[in-house]
Amino acid sequence: MDFEGSFTKLDPGFYDEESGKWHKFEPIPLATCINWAIEIAEEIAHLHFKSVIWVDTHFCNVLVTDDLHVVLADFAFSIMDMSGLHFFTTMAPPVFACPTGYYGLPSTYVDIFGFGVMLFALLGY
Repeated sequence: MDFEGSFTKLDPGFYDEESGKWHKFEPIPLATCINWAIEIAEEIAHLHFKSVIWVDTHFCNVLVTDDLHVVLADFAFSIMDMSGLHFFTTMAPPVFACPTGYYGLPSTYVDIFGFGVMLFALLGY
């Protein structure tokens, strides 16, 4: 899929190390958050259908287009054509990382757990 235009990271805010405070961006309408959640879910489902595990599932790897659609990015740690279980040597930031208690479940759960955290954040924004 080819995209033209600029992209912005989908990130609910930023941490200012100097002041030690979290700064939240302007509120995003709930309808937009729901649309983004649906688009992210559809894109992850498409990746899994193609036997790709995204692995690095978090907001910094979601880009927003000029027309307010989202696009997944940063596939450096992705795993392709994987079957069965996999031992991941890299993971998303800790809050998005699938707990180790999920050993024995399909590797797609790594993406599903990360998406669940993003969904919670989007709907609670």
